[in-house]
Amino acid sequence: MKIESNVLDLKLTFKDWKGKKWLIIFNEVLSIQAMSIEDEDLSHVQIFESDVFKKPTMEYFPDEREDRFQSYNFYGAWSENALLKIVATNEYAIIEL
Repeated sequence: MKIESNVLDLKLTFKDWKGKKWLIIFNEVLSIQAMSIEDEDLSHVQIFESDVFKKPTMEYFPDEREDRFQSYNFYGAWSENALLKIVATNEYAIIEL
């Protein structure tokens, strides 16, 4: 897994549990939390309108409208806990590499 970020976007490159490589480009990212994601294969992502990670993020950015942002939680193939969490708008692109 590889994460690249700048002022405009965040690029997440990863390999899924089937061995396919993917690139997801998120726009307007407010926060990111990663837990030992190096060399992890991802199995799925869940998108939440509200969760325990999004709440403090939105408190830190009081000028942002909360309804514009979601929490994207990525899970490893062998873990029930989210390894990566991103709070961003729903403006993203998914590209198979």
